[in-house]
Amino acid sequence: MDITVDDLAGPAIAAFLEAHVSQLRALSPPESTHALDLDGLRVPDVTFWTARESGEIVGCCAVKQIAPGHGELKSMRTDPTRTRSGIASALLRHALDESRR
Repeated sequence: MDITVDDLAGPAIAAFLEAHVSQLRALSPPESTHALDLDGLRVPDVTFWTARESGEIVGCCAVKQIAPGHGELKSMRTDPTRTRSGIASALLRHALDESRR
């Protein structure tokens, strides 16, 4: 699995994130919908990573820098057909390691 910073420009990641936001909105009360869409993730203080296997997106996560040395996990998703396969754990480890740099 390759985990890389993503500029959120491609149609595949746009579709992946749209599914993520749609699912979260369907599961959350209207007053508690805080999922970031593409525009919310395309800001300078957010770093977004995509996990791919054989070129296919299998997961993603984002961290927003709140202050020097402090960040917040903003978005995380695993392809629903790939849950419980270690993708989320790998993404979280990667995001934590990169955030500590």
